[in-house]
Amino acid sequence: MAALKDYARLAFEDFDNWRTRFLDLQQNHDVLALSDREGLPRWLSGSKMDSWMRGNRWVMQMALTWGAERITTVVLWDGKTVGDAPGGTAQMVQLARDAGTIRIVHVDAKQLLT
Repeated sequence: MAALKDYARLAFEDFDNWRTRFLDLQQNHDVLALSDREGLPRWLSGSKMDSWMRGNRWVMQMALTWGAERITTVVLWDGKTVGDAPGGTAQMVQLARDAGTIRIVHVDAKQLLT
């Protein structure tokens, strides 16, 4: 649980309400940890990849190799093809599109603002 709290601290920074909601959702569920330390592994140091980009690629590759008959990704997304930062939802959608076999369910984040 300590690693999950560390992740939530880094991911949500000063957004205490979001951090609390995230931790509440994860309570009583198994969590798949992609790494046991903050940042990228040494072998990716100096690359143009950041932790978020690596996470997107890792999760996508796991989904593709799991052996499921059908894969669906559900994205809460504003639809912008260029995100605010690398490794965001736009990149995950592009990875799914590039795979060619993944169904994308798009929940329009803009609709939540109206």
